[in-house]
Amino acid sequence: MKEFEGLSEENLENKLFDKLEQKFPEQYKKVFNSPKYEFTCFVDQYYGLSLAIPKEYIVLDLGCYAAAQAYFFQSHRKYIGVDWYEGERFKFKNGINLQKDIKEVIDKWGDKPFFTKNAFVICNYTSNLLGKEYKEKIKIKFCNIFNFYPTK
Repeated sequence: MKEFEGLSEENLENKLFDKLEQKFPEQYKKVFNSPKYEFTCFVDQYYGLSLAIPKEYIVLDLGCYAAAQAYFFQSHRKYIGVDWYEGERFKFKNGINLQKDIKEVIDKWGDKPFFTKNAFVICNYTSNLLGKEYKEKIKIKFCNIFNFYPTK
């Protein structure tokens, strides 16, 4: 993914949309024409995380929305996107999209070391919505967590 290196956040997002439209035109049309679709964000963070997270890891994206960022994780073991979002989502060969309550997924996630040590959890703009109890559960269940929740 060298073509993404050094791009500003806006250019990175535009490049991602160009790639999605070129490589996955049917999905692109379905997602961006979905009446529920409104925005894509944090593309720069997802790109950086895709470079930093080991390829043998499962990526658990809590609050994935339309999952455009899943494009960056196609070389990882698996990408699991979780969100209540009811619109169309991008899905790649290694991916699963769950339309579920994030809390339910956290509660049901396996306690076996493989699932916790070989998973990387991304919480972009979701942790404060989950509340203190679930923020603590995430810290206890998972070893590798990226948590981003900007404040004003």
